[in-house]
Amino acid sequence: MQPLEYRITAQEEGAQVITVLRNRGLSTGMIRRLKQTGGIELDHQPVTVRHTVRSGQCLRLQLPETPSEYVKPIPMELDIVYEDEWLLIVNKPSGVPIHPSAGHHEDQEIPK
Repeated sequence: MQPLEYRITAQEEGAQVITVLRNRGLSTGMIRRLKQTGGIELDHQPVTVRHTVRSGQCLRLQLPETPSEYVKPIPMELDIVYEDEWLLIVNKPSGVPIHPSAGHHEDQEIPK
């Protein structure tokens, strides 16, 4: 997967990397995985989440590809509206589960 890159803004000046990541919407779990894999760089140098950033710096994240061993793919027809390298838009009917949940572990049926 290609890395994500963010340019540090003037408003983020003096913040810690972890604050920047949280403010940009990364979950605690994703931040933890980035830390474990060494996937956080500032101006092409590895840093910890406690590192302080300066305006104009490049924060680069190498997101780990972590396929789930618990989610089984279900063969089905998909109505793909748009697809490119970064985005997939699917027209999904109401009621079709998109991930395992209570009562929907391996099914694709629409509830009645």
